[in-house]
Amino acid sequence: MTKIKFLFILFLFCSIQLYSQSEYIIDIKGNKIIIDEGSSQMTSVGSEKTPKVTTTIFYTIKGKKETIDLLDIKEASYGSYRINTFKFDLEYVDKELPYFTLAEHNGFRLISLHKTKINSFSFIIDSNNKIIEDLSLKSYKYKGDELENRARVDSKIREYFGNCEELIRRLDRYKYNNSVMTFKSKFVQKMRKPNEVSKNENYENLNLFFNNPLFQQCQ
Repeated sequence: MTKIKFLFILFLFCSIQLYSQSEYIIDIKGNKIIIDEGSSQMTSVGSEKTPKVTTTIFYTIKGKKETIDLLDIKEASYGSYRINTFKFDLEYVDKELPYFTLAEHNGFRLISLHKTKINSFSFIIDSNNKIIEDLSLKSYKYKGDELENRARVDSKIREYFGNCEELIRRLDRYKYNNSVMTFKSKFVQKMRKPNEVSKNENYENLNLFFNNPLFQQCQ
């Protein structure tokens, strides 16, 4: 009985150890950080003086609070978020950067990075990390070519990830959601009127889909 009990406790201990390592961050120096399960939080802050957005991840290690900047991450899996690093041969992406992975399906991956308040950089890539579709958006433009681009982005996500039910459900919420938009930032108020009703006729809320880049499983 003692031996059986010991093996059971050992198995339980190993299971806890394995489970506790399911959330991790690998920094740009290659250090792997095992974080406390369910301890992560994330915030993105922009300055009115610059369009740059700074994203910070808050987490704990054995109860001790820590933080790390998104741009200092090589790879990560925490909460409902997945991060991987890519470099693409594009004029506006001139170096290796960490991207959030929103979905993987049939060898394709939907990735996104909200680096500034003006643009979100989003792509569909294949298993060789080659860009198949550029889904990047301009945050405060909804007419003309950008309206056509937003309609195309919505369509391409559905084309490649139509079997990802939760992903498409989220996309629909942002496509059809009509809401009152309130803006505290003076920068945003210059672009949009405070407390105006967003009818979402021109996919205005599509940016919000990428601003909260949850990873969602596909069938």
